[in-house]
Amino acid sequence: MVIPNLVLLVTLAQAAPPPAPEASESQTLTAAPPADASAVRVSITAGIIEYKKRKFAQAEVDFERALRADPNNVAAAYYLGYTIYKRVEKKPFHPDKARAARLFDQAFTADPLFRPDWGRTAASTNK
Repeated sequence: MVIPNLVLLVTLAQAAPPPAPEASESQTLTAAPPADASAVRVSITAGIIEYKKRKFAQAEVDFERALRADPNNVAAAYYLGYTIYKRVEKKPFHPDKARAARLFDQAFTADPLFRPDWGRTAASTNK
């Protein structure tokens, strides 16, 4: 059920112009110098651990930190998008679903072959 919804979200996000980004999102998507890769991995790992505990709000904070540190990190964009989606999954027409779709699009545009691995403790995909 999640996959068809995600496909629909990505399709809708591409069909309509996205709304003006929130302050935190605009900071996330701006060009920044490459961050310390180990700090990014630590944030992603912390996010995965929190996600598995179903602490989506804390996981979102960790993935946001990783994406702010390295805006080109495919894993951070994907995991953040998925976590946002899970947080609002049961809320119809929630605006964060469009944000999640944009993050998925960012991740898969950067690396169409990216496959998440929620079992790893250190997600090292960095494109």
